[in-house]
Amino acid sequence: MSVKKKLLETLYAALHYSGACSIYSKLSKRESAVALMYHSVSSEKDRDWIDPDNDMPIDLFEEQMHFLHKNCNVVSLDHLQDLLVNHEPIEPRTVLITFDDGYRNNLINAAPILKKYNLPATIYLATAYIDSGDPQWIDELYSYFRHRKSDHLELPNLGKFNLSTMEEKTKAYSMLKHRMVESTMEERRLILLQVNKQLGATPIPEKLTLSWADLDRIVCEFPNLAIGFHTKSHADLTGLDSSDSAMDIKNGMLDLERNLGLKPRHFSYPYGKWNDQVRNQVKRAGLHSAITTEPVPAITAVSDIYTLPRIEAPRNKGILKYMVSGAYPRLSQLIFKRPYEAMPEIRGS
Repeated sequence: MSVKKKLLETLYAALHYSGACSIYSKLSKRESAVALMYHSVSSEKDRDWIDPDNDMPIDLFEEQMHFLHKNCNVVSLDHLQDLLVNHEPIEPRTVLITFDDGYRNNLINAAPILKKYNLPATIYLATAYIDSGDPQWIDELYSYFRHRKSDHLELPNLGKFNLSTMEEKTKAYSMLKHRMVESTMEERRLILLQVNKQLGATPIPEKLTLSWADLDRIVCEFPNLAIGFHTKSHADLTGLDSSDSAMDIKNGMLDLERNLGLKPRHFSYPYGKWNDQVRNQVKRAGLHSAITTEPVPAITAVSDIYTLPRIEAPRNKGILKYMVSGAYPRLSQLIFKRPYEAMPEIRGS
């Protein structure tokens, strides 16, 4: 972490530790909720195969859940939706817990911790990955880079890279991530085949993705975990034709109805990206809510139920405490002229 990043994290954490958050929250009496986004909650054995940007160690996750249990009003998405639709007040320090993508460790590691503290949460599934059992494309890419046998990579329209240097490796990885976010599942598969062929990487040994049998367990054993969905293909819907984006939404819903016997109520936009066309497609599909990562950090009484904002759960304890204090994001906007996650060089969701 750079000196600048460390300084920024210290400044934001100080908002909590100084007592400023508590004072501001009591004086402002703002009614808002914060939705926290998690992906993987890993144990040591699978950490080598998951992109660190999408992962939180199990011990840190439990520490955060213990804190939320003791200090916050953690509610289900159904409950928050009812508050918004009926124009009822949102309690101070209200928090939503959400997971994206469908990592198997959500069942193995996260679900028992959530049950221990009696915390509700929503898991958003990209159903094509459940069908195939494949890892998320980002983790496959990460594992190929991490466990490569060659440092030479050459890809059409991206160039040649020598991965033996950190600068080149970071550049290549960043360019590939950007390209693959905008690609279809078929295009991603071709890119990954090319990367693996050139790098000669060790195959991913662990099953990282939930199966339909795993999801049956969640439904039966962990009723505090609601099943939402995240499209079928996990494609950027804003980059698809109208008919393709509508079909991706429809097919994901049908997968859940066919395999779990439930009709999903809640939706998560892949990569947090949406536009008016996609928003309206989600609404017409009969979904009750949709969550994104923009445009504002906190959910208020006037938030659009189909573009609910969400923030990535931070690893820094002080920043988490600030985010759920009731002062976020207004206090940092007043002092620093922007919310925490909009600061340059801070990793976003």
